[in-house]
Amino acid sequence: MAYMRPLFFGIVAFLILGNAFADFDAESVVKFALSVSDGVNPDFRSVVLLQCQTGDCSDAEILRDSGPQGFSCDSGLCRATSDAFSPFSVLDVVMTDGRKLRSNIFMISKPNSAYEVLVGDSYVVVTEISASDSRFIEWEKREVAKEPAS
Repeated sequence: MAYMRPLFFGIVAFLILGNAFADFDAESVVKFALSVSDGVNPDFRSVVLLQCQTGDCSDAEILRDSGPQGFSCDSGLCRATSDAFSPFSVLDVVMTDGRKLRSNIFMISKPNSAYEVLVGDSYVVVTEISASDSRFIEWEKREVAKEPAS
């Protein structure tokens, strides 16, 4: 029976450490496809994802690039990665002509979701769309092609 004690503690340690390391891989990826309404210059200077705890987003804070989380855009598509998104979100968009626009407040409804971002002259509207939208599939192919071979 004495040999069972180290085995028991080994199994317990494995389960505890296994769960701790599993949390690092439990990140969500949220995708955004930017589009513009007719007559709007499609040039964006910057797009920033803000996270909020309150429904009116009066406490909005930038999703910071640190560790497993961050936000980046390329060719009209953006990607946010986080292990835990806040209950509410907004996007701040700055156009190349200097206009600053803020989106409607939206909720990231589930991990690995996707959103369309429609930018007009004086508005930004975020709506949920299918994560299998063809724009994301093409973008992911480009991203994979950029990765160095191992």
